[in-house]
Amino acid sequence: MSERTEVSFDAALMMALRADAQKELDELPTPAQLKERYPDTSRWDARLKAALHKRRRC
Repeated sequence: MSERTEVSFDAALMMALRADAQKELDELPTPAQLKERYPDTSRWDARLKAALHKRRRC
């Protein structure tokens, strides 16, 4: 047996958006996976700044 429950469009949309957002959050890499993929990013700022500076001079 199944019972029908009426849900407003706004409520259904909110539930769908919440489920979609949760699915995306669940697919994000964990902090450990990020550390494994990008072990040392401390010099990225300096490297990006230098690359942008070189590009502007050309």
